Amino acid sequence: MTTPPPFDLNLLRVFNAVYQTGSVTLAAEKCGLTQSSVSNALARLRTQVDGDLFRRQGRGIVATRLADQLYAHSQPALDSVAAVLGNLGEFDPGHSAREFYVCTFESVIHILQPVLDAQLTGSAARIVFRDMPTDPVAVASELEHGRLNLLLDVASAHGAHMRSEPLFSDRLVCVARRAHPRIQGSLTKAEFAEALHVLVNVRYPHATFADRFSADPLPARKVYCECSSEMSMLMVVARSDAIGLVPERLARQYQDALALAVYENPFVSLEATVRMHYARRLEENSAERWLREQIKKAARSVGPL
Repeated sequence: MTTPPPFDLNLLRVFNAVYQTGSVTLAAEKCGLTQSSVSNALARLRTQVDGDLFRRQGRGIVATRLADQLYAHSQPALDSVAAVLGNLGEFDPGHSAREFYVCTFESVIHILQPVLDAQLTGSAARIVFRDMPTDPVAVASELEHGRLNLLLDVASAHGAHMRSEPLFSDRLVCVARRAHPRIQGSLTKAEFAEALHVLVNVRYPHATFADRFSADPLPARKVYCECSSEMSMLMVVARSDAIGLVPERLARQYQDALALAVYENPFVSLEATVRMHYARRLEENSAERWLREQIKKAARSVGPL
């Protein structure tokens, strides 16, 4: 009886990288390999499992049902191995040039990044922020697949496989340019309803960001502009007669530089807690613990509203 050759676990590492990124090129970058090495690894694995794992679709690739099954069974095992290895020794940020990826809202980046820059002076490790996409709920899968280390979000939970810790609170306020021809001193509900509005394209299920964190139902707003970020919203408000709803901390940070007036939201705002979400499997990983401590330390410096 012929003994089959030992299985090369590196093939699974490469396969999972391709599955997660949906790209041979990106998987090669993630694994530190050439594209031809990744293609060869996939070919070897295809022979081992006796079936196609990916098929071409346009300029990209999509996983087959066999690939879905293989990933579902192999990724937890690889995660367990990585967790064990990560717990064997303490992470040394002074010598490790590792990059950690944190996804959050632009307003949170402006609050935390300057503090972290000071905290990480002399550290070889780096914390890289990524702006939240227009669908914050979908980005949770990035955590599950290991493409992100942390997600800082106002959602309360992202599944049983995730852990969550509160960081700090914020609330929505209205901003208008200080030289606004009609809004001065305060903002009434009637003025809010009559004004043109700048919106940010961030949506939660069944609601915009502003609607989600308003205790009172917001009236239909007359849209002046839709922006992809909170900073671009502030810029548009500063040069126009439109108004916008933004997190108070961001508004206070830039009100003088952009000559903005900050008003109480005439519709009662709910206080939103920014929470840190991470994969439960990495709870005891020393590098991930270091990252979370840096984020929590920076958040503590923010203080109350």
